[in-house]
Amino acid sequence: MNEDALVKLGLDALLGPFVQVHTQYPVQPPAQFVDVFVAHDAAQPETMWHTLGWLGKMGCHLSLMEAFTSDLSVADARHCMRKQLTLHHALELESEAQVREGKERVGVPLPWLWMLTWSHPRVLRNAWGMTPIEGWPRGFYAAPEGLLVGLVVLPELPRERSTLPLRMFGDQEVRQGLRQEYEALAEGDPMRQALGQMLTWWQLWVLGQPQDERITRWFMDFHQVVQQQLQKLREEGEARGEARGEARGEARGEARGEARGKAAGLRTAVTDLCELFGIELTEGRKAHLADLDVAGLETLRIHLKQHRSWPE
Repeated sequence: MNEDALVKLGLDALLGPFVQVHTQYPVQPPAQFVDVFVAHDAAQPETMWHTLGWLGKMGCHLSLMEAFTSDLSVADARHCMRKQLTLHHALELESEAQVREGKERVGVPLPWLWMLTWSHPRVLRNAWGMTPIEGWPRGFYAAPEGLLVGLVVLPELPRERSTLPLRMFGDQEVRQGLRQEYEALAEGDPMRQALGQMLTWWQLWVLGQPQDERITRWFMDFHQVVQQQLQKLREEGEARGEARGEARGEARGEARGEARGKAAGLRTAVTDLCELFGIELTEGRKAHLADLDVAGLETLRIHLKQHRSWPE
């Protein structure tokens, strides 16, 4: 479902600036994929907490995150735990291989498994003996000590700043009023900046997808916010280009400087789209990008949005 893809992309956007994050991380054998894998402990956990609230607390250590936009069953949770244990085993084998190469042995901790869900999985909580986590808000549960399995029931989270990033991944009812909470954050609040970046990533991803009514509803409240964010990025790119154009020679005229500004903004947009869609910018493609004029850059930008691939 596209909602699942947006959750994975959103977690990557929010956690990526702080820790090494992999989405759809392969775990073998057999072939399995973890939605989001936080590959190491955070260097600045306090900064993560101030920026992302409880999501930052969850993601500041080695962990797996699995998102469920439908009912979460015991079988689903067991499948996630299998990934957790298989990944841990793979990391241990990797550590042993490094020891054989003469490197120092490094202990491999069991990664936390966090499951985010739109539902209220009471059967799972009872079956696994999951209880509220002491010191955390309502909606956070953990299995008995030693298993390192946590559950986040998004509809139960309190409406406060520290849970705002997590509630962005909830269903339509959970997301009600989030725009007002987002806009109430101060302009310089790092949480507002992080969420603004995530919304931009989401919008760029959606532009390359077929029309989907569910995703349209997802963005309904944030449409104006996202458009303002994208316009700001375009203006900043154009401003940087205009500054370069003016600095390199006012004698060439304002028209040429404006054209360079537009071209610079478009090159920034193309580069961002390539990064978002995983398109490699080889040296040849970078050279081609540098040679394109405004019309050519706009054509390339539209192609990337529609096809999510470099034109042949």
